[in-house]
Amino acid sequence: GFGVLEFFISSHGTRKGLSDMALRTANAGYLTRRLVDVAQEVVVKEEDCGDTVGELFTLEQSTQMGEKLSERVLGRYVLEDIKKGNKIIVKVGGVVDAEAGRIIEKEEIDNIHVRSILQCQLPKGVCTKCYGFDLSNRLPVKIGTAVGVIAAQSIGEPGTQLTMRTFHLGGVAGGGDITQGLPRVEELFEARNPKRKAILSEVAGKIEIEDADGKIITSPTGRKIFEGRRGQKIVKVHHEGTEEMVFEINKEDDVKVVDGQKIKKGDKIVIRGGSGEELKATYPGTIRVDGDNLVLVYDGKTTKEYVIPMGYKLWVNDNDQVEKGTQLTEGAIDLKELFELKGQDAVKRYVLAEIQEIYASQGQRLNDKHIEIIIKQMFSRVFVEDPGETELLPGEIVEKAQLIIANRQAKKDGLKLSKAREMLMGISKISLTTQSFLSAASFQETSRVLVAAAITGKIDYLEGLKENVIIGRLISAGTGVSGIPELDEKHASEAVVEEVVVE
Repeated sequence: GFGVLEFFISSHGTRKGLSDMALRTANAGYLTRRLVDVAQEVVVKEEDCGDTVGELFTLEQSTQMGEKLSERVLGRYVLEDIKKGNKIIVKVGGVVDAEAGRIIEKEEIDNIHVRSILQCQLPKGVCTKCYGFDLSNRLPVKIGTAVGVIAAQSIGEPGTQLTMRTFHLGGVAGGGDITQGLPRVEELFEARNPKRKAILSEVAGKIEIEDADGKIITSPTGRKIFEGRRGQKIVKVHHEGTEEMVFEINKEDDVKVVDGQKIKKGDKIVIRGGSGEELKATYPGTIRVDGDNLVLVYDGKTTKEYVIPMGYKLWVNDNDQVEKGTQLTEGAIDLKELFELKGQDAVKRYVLAEIQEIYASQGQRLNDKHIEIIIKQMFSRVFVEDPGETELLPGEIVEKAQLIIANRQAKKDGLKLSKAREMLMGISKISLTTQSFLSAASFQETSRVLVAAAITGKIDYLEGLKENVIIGRLISAGTGVSGIPELDEKHASEAVVEEVVVE
């Protein structure tokens, strides 16, 4: 047993453990609620969306995530033959089953090209081929399965097991205090600015590392002060070559430059007519007019300097050649910055790998499909830059499905199509910008959502599960999915039987 002093000392840890448990459960519960809200409308809608891009799963990437490649590809449709030498293990269009998985592991195959939810072409929901096997019965997933809710629960439930430790102090390998556990999962899904942010290279080029010089300065009071930079390093990226930045111009836009004009970094190039958004030059260069587009051309040499704060470990060495968007220091990557520099595919892969690493480090197994569904939802909104002759408004944030429907109608009527740009949004914002005001109002900011819906005269088409539950209708999942011939016939025959009984 404990002595009096030992008992007293340990009581501090016991109390912390108990309060931590209560907090963790509440936080994990709230995360689950937000995940369900963002993914509830994701249902298997079609057999095949026709995607041919897919994702390449590698052995190295899987090992980093703490998983086996054979387990990650299990139950997925392949886009290229999986073969060892001349022996084909799985043909293109086939599914990786348990037997194929064993051969993949035994033969140590290092990369496999498969269908993925991240590349599914359906604007709403997913298709059977991109989702693959239903994890509950190892058979192709049925149309009408509410895979979104399953994904949200699969991520949220082990969330209670994740550590609440905000700081994870790594030893020689880990290094630095990086946000881990549940707070980091939340940070990623909400696309927030991370606490300890990694520095990314804005240009491609050659690395030069030098120690920063501190300097002694005299303050107005006469005291001598050492101005920062002690122990800091400066990383320079020397870039040579041509960079081009294209701006699409619409009739309503206010163009601030002319052909051949030389401009400096930060100069205004165009002000969007509808939204009033200002587009500025991210580097100096010359303007070239190319049809309806303005092209900012930078040709020559440039050097980008990054001051690395004390205590940050560098991930690059002197004379390394880096690409645009390469991580220069340790820390968590800001998703919005990565999106701007490397595009949405890089963000999707980063979020998937980060979340899998967090769950694996706590011994929690989680299938990639569940995380992929949430990531797909994070990219399901677009920002309308030019509404064309559709009913959309400039500066409006709408679902991709809305934009596709509006453009389809405009094309049919021979009208000008709308233009929009891809957006990355956190899960709470996605839930509040949904087409259904019933779903948004039952999530957060009820009065604001309802007032906005009333002012704009919104119509709720009751497409998701949540809005149907609220008003007591049959949910649009399982046998409630419309548009499937067998189910529609079944519903019709049931309706006839009911009428006969009533008479």
